[in-house]
Amino acid sequence: MLNTQQLKNSIDSKIDSIVKSYLAKKPQDTETIDWYSGQVDKIMVEVSKVMDQYIAEKPAEESGDVWYSAFFNNFRLNLPGFVGRRQNYGHHLPCKIDTDKTVSQKYVDIDTLIERLGVDVGKIEYAEVKINHLKKETSATESADIDGCQVAKQINEFWKQISEIAFPVYVGMIFLGYSPGELRY
Repeated sequence: MLNTQQLKNSIDSKIDSIVKSYLAKKPQDTETIDWYSGQVDKIMVEVSKVMDQYIAEKPAEESGDVWYSAFFNNFRLNLPGFVGRRQNYGHHLPCKIDTDKTVSQKYVDIDTLIERLGVDVGKIEYAEVKINHLKKETSATESADIDGCQVAKQINEFWKQISEIAFPVYVGMIFLGYSPGELRY
């Protein structure tokens, strides 16, 4: 059985193959974001099949419904409404050594995809507020295992909602040339 990182690498490779096969079909005179937004439903069907494999093969340490947290890692921090994003917006540091885009450009690309795909940013922001509230509640109830466990389940449910909403944006960013590593950290 593959460990978590090996499985992520395998899934990344499969998603990359899907992206490359679709990009090969993209008309030269069409902007990638426009083209992707028109193809997103077909693409997401294929990518979802790959993610189903990830869910089926995930290592035992990734118990329950937290696959999205393990796979996407910190991608959610790049989305509107997250404190880390607000702190980094405007930075002109490179995203990663192998790209010429800055952190600010990454956020612009994410915002453009969100707009073109019709993603409801309010749902992402609402889930983030609820997660922060529940985390504070968890700190207050750490001694009560039953309450703490229930709160953890609620937090995981909000993470899942964010991941499901953001998944087409994540894949769109790969279409724009970002690596999964850049998106997760």
